[in-house]
Amino acid sequence: MVNSIEGEITAIQAEFAHTMTWLRGDYLPSPLPKAVEDRLATLVSRFDALRELVEDREAATAFTRTRDQESVPDDVVGRLLDGENPMRVWRQHRGLSLRSLAERAGTSPSALSDIETGKSEGRLSLLQRIAGVLDIGLDDLIPMGAHGANDVC
Repeated sequence: MVNSIEGEITAIQAEFAHTMTWLRGDYLPSPLPKAVEDRLATLVSRFDALRELVEDREAATAFTRTRDQESVPDDVVGRLLDGENPMRVWRQHRGLSLRSLAERAGTSPSALSDIETGKSEGRLSLLQRIAGVLDIGLDDLIPMGAHGANDVC
């Protein structure tokens, strides 16, 4: 709805500009009288205020839609983009040791260590439990670029 309102504002502004060009060319004196220039300036400022109102409402709507989502710190994103093992990055971000994550996921610390070092990919059922403990999606455990996953097109 917000985009359609902004589209309407843009269309009205374009029509206004076209009409003014036409009027100036055929009917209005040049330069325009001060009263006409002032009225035109008022209309332009009202259009701008309306556009700002639409942008503010759009931002408020986006905030409301995403306010319950977790924000991820820049250092976590950077580590993931640098190719660090996602399980290690998320585990450390959540403040968990290998031992505590292993206990919560029902496995051994050595099994988790093997996954973090790339010696093992881990069974799907284990990865699902790890993702649950870390409160992330299963796809967040897949290393960047692995098998085409998470690649930016």
